[in-house]
Amino acid sequence: DLIGQQLTYVGGRLDGVSRAVAPEDGGGFLAVPFGIGGGVDVVDQSTAGQRNIFAQLTSSQLHQRFHEVRLQNSERILGMFDYVVGYLNLKANTPTLLYTPTSRCGPLPTSGAACTTTGLTNMNYAGVYRIRSDEENSYFGNLTLHLGDRTELSGGLRHISFDRVSGLQSAGRSGATLLFDRETEASLRARTPVASFNVDDTNKKTIYMLSAKHRFSDDVMVYSTFGTAFRPGNIIVCSRCNAAQGTALNAGGFLIMPNETSKSIEAGIKTTMLDRTVTLNLSVYRQEFKNFTIISPAQIQFLSAYIPASGGNPATGTLASFTNSFANNFISFANNF
Repeated sequence: DLIGQQLTYVGGRLDGVSRAVAPEDGGGFLAVPFGIGGGVDVVDQSTAGQRNIFAQLTSSQLHQRFHEVRLQNSERILGMFDYVVGYLNLKANTPTLLYTPTSRCGPLPTSGAACTTTGLTNMNYAGVYRIRSDEENSYFGNLTLHLGDRTELSGGLRHISFDRVSGLQSAGRSGATLLFDRETEASLRARTPVASFNVDDTNKKTIYMLSAKHRFSDDVMVYSTFGTAFRPGNIIVCSRCNAAQGTALNAGGFLIMPNETSKSIEAGIKTTMLDRTVTLNLSVYRQEFKNFTIISPAQIQFLSAYIPASGGNPATGTLASFTNSFANNFISFANNF
């Protein structure tokens, strides 16, 4: 505190690790699908005692740091104004290591023979190492004007600069590997990144908010707000489209999704009655989204090549595969009363 002004610093850190085992032996083919050696972490990179893990292994990390500095008045300026200005730096690093088992049959005696005829010869883990790191630098400010004791007008701005780096290293599925063997994390890190999922960019956006409120009495207050919002577009790394470069999925903007923006307006009244024993509030708002990302309950198929057909017909191409469940709505509305 100095000459009626107040300087505040807030900082923090968050570190976490999440490890999961998802059984893949749904048919009960193996008598002991989890033959893990005693005291061995299921997602540790050593292979000793882990030859019988017929399951998907996932290890995710979170390392987050943030620093925020704010300057604001502690005494009202000219008896009318309150302000706050500040700066925020936030960094997050969230790598993920994933192993998925792939079983292989022995040589088939005939083209139509089932796997049960020749038995399971080997099973190897397809490794995937996902890289993701983000950094936000934003500058913000807000000014409030007090008109008497009952009316307030305020406005605020925030300029956001969002840097993101995303990538994927993927292991091949070699039929020559030993039973229940898998590639080490060090080997995965050394692999050439999948070009479709390489992202290193910066997104900038300035958002704002305006608000007003007025008290007709100690028991009746009306208010209204209008504001904008911004969220960086998601980066999709799907398990079945590692070779999606040039496909309709990639060309259509569904791997690196566009940034989400929105505008919202709200108005309402708040009242108290009978010596504040009864409260009655009423509000209405509307929010409009652009590039709103939602989760689809069904998996989505995509074409192997994006080839626009002549005459305005839909694009053509060979059906490649299906990807994780997601969808992109270009405009969406939310209303409430």
